[in-house]
Parts: sequence; C-alpha cells; structure tokens
Amino acid sequence: KHLSGDDSDVDHSNQYISDVKRLTGVPYPHDTQEQQSRTKLADGLKTALRTQTQSFVSQFVQSNGLDCLLEFLQQMDHNTRQSAIHTAIIGCIKALLNNTYGRGRVLSHVSATNIIAQSLYTDNVKTKVAVYEILGAVCLVPGGHKNVLKAMTHLQHFASERTRLQTVVLDLDRSTGIYRDEVNLKTTVMSFLNALLCCGSGEDNLEFRVHLRYEFLMLGFQPVFVKLREQSNPALDRHLDFFELMRRDDERQLSSRFGVPHIDTSSASAMLDVLRRKLAHSASYPHLLSLMHHCLLIPVEGDYLAHRWKLVDHVVQQVVLQQRGPVDLDLEPLKINVEDIVHHLFREEEMEKLRAEAEELKKTRDEIQSKFAKKERECEVRTQEKEDVKKALNKIMTKLEKEQKELREYKIHEKELNASVTELRAKVLLLQILTYRTEWLSAFYTA
Repeated sequence: KHLSGDDSDVDHSNQYISDVKRLTGVPYPHDTQEQQSRTKLADGLKTALRTQTQSFVSQFVQSNGLDCLLEFLQQMDHNTRQSAIHTAIIGCIKALLNNTYGRGRVLSHVSATNIIAQSLYTDNVKTKVAVYEILGAVCLVPGGHKNVLKAMTHLQHFASERTRLQTVVLDLDRSTGIYRDEVNLKTTVMSFLNALLCCGSGEDNLEFRVHLRYEFLMLGFQPVFVKLREQSNPALDRHLDFFELMRRDDERQLSSRFGVPHIDTSSASAMLDVLRRKLAHSASYPHLLSLMHHCLLIPVEGDYLAHRWKLVDHVVQQVVLQQRGPVDLDLEPLKINVEDIVHHLFREEEMEKLRAEAEELKKTRDEIQSKFAKKERECEVRTQEKEDVKKALNKIMTKLEKEQKELREYKIHEKELNASVTELRAKVLLLQILTYRTEWLSAFYTA
C-alpha cells in the first residue's frame, strides 16, 4: 500500500508521464512561450521527484515513468538536445538516483546507463555536468563501473568517435568562455575520471589502471592536464592532485616489478631496455625477441600501415587485461582474421574523416545561418529606423502645415491691420485738414 501511494499521487504521477509522452519525439518549438512551457513541465517533474513523498516516486517508477524519460532522451531532436529541457530531464533521472527505490530501478535497467551517456553528445554545459555526476556516482555502486565503461563504448559508436573516451578529454579541453561553467565542467569530468580509475576493476588491478590511464594519455591528456593547472581553482586542483597521486603510486608499483626506480614510458628504448633486462634469463625472452622480430617484418609503407600497428596494440592490450590463467595458443589459437579487422579499422578511419567533414559542413552552415541572422537583424533595425524616420517626417510635415496655416492667418490679419492703418491715416489727415481750415477761418474772421 505504501509503494502504491494514495489516489492523488497516482493521478499526479500519471499526469506527468502523460505529458512527457506527449512531448516525446516532438521537434523543438520555435515559439518562445512553448519552449518555456516544456521546460517548466520538465523542471516541475524534477522538483516533484525530489520533494514529493516516497509513494509518488514509487508510483512514477511503477507506471513506467523511467522508461518514459529514457524514451524521451532517445527520440529528442538536435535542438532539444541543446536546450534546458534536456538538462531538466537528466535532472529527473538524477532525482530518481537520489531515491532508494528509484536508484535500484535505474541501475537495474538494461539500457539506462547507455542512454544517459548519450546525453554527453551535446554542447549544453549544464547537461554535461549532470551526466558526468550521474556516471561518476554509478561507478561507486557494485556492478556500476562495468556498466559505465560499456556506456562510454556505446557513446563512442553513437557519436562516431575514434575512441571511447574522446568526448571526455575534449570536454576537459573545452573552453566555454564563462569561467564558472568551465571550471564546474572540468572539475566534474576529473571527478568522473578518478572514479573510473579507482573504482570497480581499477580498485585492486594495477594493469587495468595503467591501461585506462594510458588510454587518456593517447588522446592528448597530458597537455590538457597542464592547462587545467592554470585554472588555479582549489576544487579542481584537489581532483588533479588525486589523479597525479594515483599515477605516481602506480608508476612506483610498476617500476618495482622490474627492480628499477623509474620507467620512462615516453621512451621506447627505455621501456625495451627494462623488458630486456627483466626477461634476459627467462623462458619468455625468446618470445620477446620473436615479437620484436615480427614487428620488424610489418611493412613500413603501404595501405593500412597505421591500422596494422593499431591491431598489434589492441591484441597486446587484451593479452594484458584478460589474464585468466595459462592458455596454450597451439591448442586454443586466437581466432583473429587480420584482414577483416584491418579493413574494419580502416573503415572506422574513413568514418572519422567523414564525420570531421560533416562537422566542418555543420560549422559552415552554422556560420552562414549566423551571418543570415545577423543580416536579418540588420534589416529589422534598418526597417525600424525607416519607420522612425517616416514618423518623424510625418510629424515635421504636420508641424509645417500647421505653421503654414498660421502664416496665412497672420498674412490675412496683417492685411486687415494695414487696411485699418490706412483708414486711420486718412481720418487723421482729414482731421488735420479740418483743424487747419478751422484755424484759418478763425484767424480770418478775427482779422
């Protein structure tokens, strides 16, 4: 009864599920009000999963609410992937992980971790931070570390990347232009990387930690690591210090196996010299010589050259990581079709080139769209200026017409005044004549 919840919890959770289903697969709206409405809905569900009763969360999960959220993440379009809606939906899954019942359902879901990892394929920093926090937390639970590694491999194929941790290293080197967001992202990524290295298989397996760390280094992690130090952020520095501490400790353990104080893993001759001295008087030494000899026989020119060396690298990696006891390779040969694998690796390289070209085309398209939008805004500004000028001109014309009317009235009034003045002058003149005549007559009669 407690897990089912009361009627209000049932209705409430079912309404949220119905709303999310209604928006699943629907393109991102151009209307700002609709964008805000969808974001508000997702944020409301996130808040409800965080603050509502246990019966609400249980009812939401039992009514396939988790599957509904994952389906939304699977079917969202590119614009939704970049939006705050995506961030809020990831926040809903994070809220479920913070609930005991919800966490169990998320971790036991067959594809939840893979779909969550897909959400790293976005430019939205807040979404990335939330996903890395989820994946880092999953690494800490039993069986979660393996699922996270599988999810990163899934992301590699989903995003058509060359290696499975390419997105992670790129996010560490990403510059957002906003210091707080940038440091927050880098700190979360380093926390995730440390969880990958020290949890699960890496907890007590030196070979795994060295292998996984070298996978980072092969992607250019070292110069990125140096740049991260320049951020001078205490929280980020703590994760960098922990990474460096584990690295130095693992290097000491590896060096102690060969009885040397340090192994320069950046030097091929130094590593080969350590192997030679360690294996010189053992039954393994002829096989080391055979390995070197056959490496010399790999063609130094021609097609697929890099892919052949990549194949050798992958085979040796698997020999290191799959140490489950002695195997007689004469009785149990490694069934590897070299040509098929090399061609497959070549196709991966071609796909990477095509993806890079597609990214360039996308970048060019975005630039064109940006220029078009800029021109559109300029046209709008000029149109507005034209309207303003037109309104000002109309005001001036109205004022001018008013002044012209007043001028005409002034002229009429002036004529009337001039006529009055002329009339007054005539009267004054007549009065002067009469006065003069009167004075003359008076003087005449007096004489």
